[in-house]
Amino acid sequence: MQVGTLDKYVLFWDDDTMAATNSFIDMWDDIMDRDWLDLVTPETETSNIFTEFFNSRAHNGQYVLTAWIGGSKAEAMEALEDNIVLLDYVMPNLRAIFGDDVPIPTKSVMTRWREDKYSQGSYSYPSVDVNFEEVANVLGSTIDNKLFFAGEHTSPDWHSTTVGAYQTGVDTATRMLNVM
Repeated sequence: MQVGTLDKYVLFWDDDTMAATNSFIDMWDDIMDRDWLDLVTPETETSNIFTEFFNSRAHNGQYVLTAWIGGSKAEAMEALEDNIVLLDYVMPNLRAIFGDDVPIPTKSVMTRWREDKYSQGSYSYPSVDVNFEEVANVLGSTIDNKLFFAGEHTSPDWHSTTVGAYQTGVDTATRMLNVM
C-alpha cells in the first residue's frame, strides 16, 4: 500500500473584489451551473498543474474556486510558497479560462498533505505485487478489542475515498459497541 498526495488550493473573492471586475464576474455567472472546470493545455512541463477547478458557488453562494493537483506535481508545489504557486501556476490558468481581468483572490490557502507530519499524504492506493485487501484488513483490525482503527486505508473496497473513511468509521463504531 502506498500513500498518494492530492492537494487543493482554495480561492475566495469577496463581493467588492468581484464587483470591480467586468468580464470575470460575467463569465463566472454564465458558468454557474458547472461544478467542474477543466483547462486543457499543451503537453508541457506545466501540464496538469492546477488545471482542474471546482466551482462551489452553486452550493454556498460564495465566489470560491478550488484548484486540484495530485501526485508528484502536488509534491513539487508543496515545496513552493503559497504566493509563488498562486501567481505562477494558478492565476495564469484561471486567466486562460476567464480572461485577463481575473483579480488576485481576497483570500486563498493551499493544503499540503505530504508535508503534514500526521498524515504525510492524502489517500492510500494499491502497490504493485501487494494484496491491498489483505493489507487494508490488517490495518483495520483491532488490538485486543481495546484499540480500534478506521479510515479509507482500512477499506478494501473504497480505499482513497471519503466513502471508505465513513464506512469504516461506522463499522468500527459498531464493533466497539459490540465489545462494550
